[in-house]
Amino acid sequence: MLGGPCVGKGTHCKDLAKKTPPYVHISVGDLLRAEAKKFAEEKASIEGAMEAGGLVSNEKVQAVLEKHIAEHLAGGMRHFLLDGFPRSVEQAREFWRRGWRVDGVVHLHASEEVMRTRMLRRAGVENRVDDKVEIHAKRLEDFSKQLPDIIEFYRGKAKYKEVDCDRDFDVVYPELRELVSALFTAEYGWNLKV
Repeated sequence: MLGGPCVGKGTHCKDLAKKTPPYVHISVGDLLRAEAKKFAEEKASIEGAMEAGGLVSNEKVQAVLEKHIAEHLAGGMRHFLLDGFPRSVEQAREFWRRGWRVDGVVHLHASEEVMRTRMLRRAGVENRVDDKVEIHAKRLEDFSKQLPDIIEFYRGKAKYKEVDCDRDFDVVYPELRELVSALFTAEYGWNLKV
């Protein structure tokens, strides 16, 4: 699931995983925040990158993500919703180079105004270091710069769909559920739209 900050990736992925198993929701940001809490030596580099609105090192992201996927594979799970990954074409290339394949890419998009409003709402509920207006703006700018290269990287390798997330969750969710369900069946009725 690709999308700018506060577009709804986590909300939708959590709900998809909860209501339509066998999907496993993997939020790379949540994994990294957990890693920072668990290991003092990792805290400064992970939180420093997040507080600056930047990217955690590719090596760290790949290691944490691969470890988590391997745990689920060992438990028999095969369908993963990668929330917020990749955030750069370098992450996408490295993931592919290491032998991991992506069947489909869903780009959740919304206006900057909608994402900023959602970020401010989330900031009032969660205590995340990256829920500040200036950090949100930097993350959105960086995402917008990286997105075309990420999409181009997956051209011909994975199915691609865009979903308009300016709409309410209750409108978007059924459409998204149908898209994800189609991806994990033999009938990939998707048109590559890049």
